[in-house]
Amino acid sequence: MLEKTHYLLYIYDLMKKELLSSTDPNCPEAFLVEVYQRSYDLCMQLYQKEILTKNSYLNIYGLYDADLNGQQLAIVAGLCEWRDVIAHSKDESTSYILSNKVLIEIAKKMPVTTRKLQHLLKSRDPYNERNLGSIVGIIKHSMQNGASFKAAAKKIVEDDY
Repeated sequence: MLEKTHYLLYIYDLMKKELLSSTDPNCPEAFLVEVYQRSYDLCMQLYQKEILTKNSYLNIYGLYDADLNGQQLAIVAGLCEWRDVIAHSKDESTSYILSNKVLIEIAKKMPVTTRKLQHLLKSRDPYNERNLGSIVGIIKHSMQNGASFKAAAKKIVEDDY
């Protein structure tokens, strides 16, 4: 880690000198004050993670082009909920846990065994590797609840949603 930060103070000094030299002679610290103010404003912004709602799965990039049926849409909803819970518990982004592209691909293929799911995942991500059984369980459960997602799937296909 030391190698990565070794030059930061030197870079800071160079940037400060450059800012001071490129300013108005009557007010030599104007640009520097502006940089400090913008940095302060940026640092004061509070990052808030996206909160999962009942219909958050409908906002997934690529969903409207996927042409999913009710069972597949139910899988998307179930996996989105699982992914959000894991992401919040591990303080990771949802896309790090399971990307939208892979999530939709899983929904399309509907793998009901861990071997088939593992083949779809391609990467050896530790979160997914440890939870293959849970993910397959979510897929199977979602497939049983597919009828309740038929209307939403139809609306997506018709682009009315």
